[in-house]
Amino acid sequence: NIALILNRKPILGVVYIPATDDFYWALKNIGSYKNNKVIKNNSSREKIIGAKSNFHSTKEEELFFKKFKISKILRFGSAIKLCKLAEGEIDVYPRLNGTMEWDTAAPQIIASEAGCKLIDIETKKELRYNKKTLKNNSFIASREDLNFIK
Repeated sequence: NIALILNRKPILGVVYIPATDDFYWALKNIGSYKNNKVIKNNSSREKIIGAKSNFHSTKEEELFFKKFKISKILRFGSAIKLCKLAEGEIDVYPRLNGTMEWDTAAPQIIASEAGCKLIDIETKKELRYNKKTLKNNSFIASREDLNFIK
């Protein structure tokens, strides 16, 4: 993952996944791409598909899925979850434990340019970068049309 941050927001992001040889990138106001083909989360499915980490899932995330009646949950590692959100393979990814800025900046712009959002649970705004601490607050990433934070 690599990202360029301007005014505390990612404006360029690159994610390469060696295991599948997939290359994702996005540029602010230009769009999101996988292997140089445009991607967009155009899903409007009512039966929401969630994602969780291969290694860092929490009880709080299980409660989130139960609360919102999300029964289909896929597992992916690292930044792949946010790239799968950008592609429309999943609809929501709650991350209710620690991540660092370098984990999320690149895939955030990829998801954002594809019609998705990453909302900080504490501030109720998009994740911001270059903070005093590099640790992110918990967040929920989802399609733009879904709202899990009141």
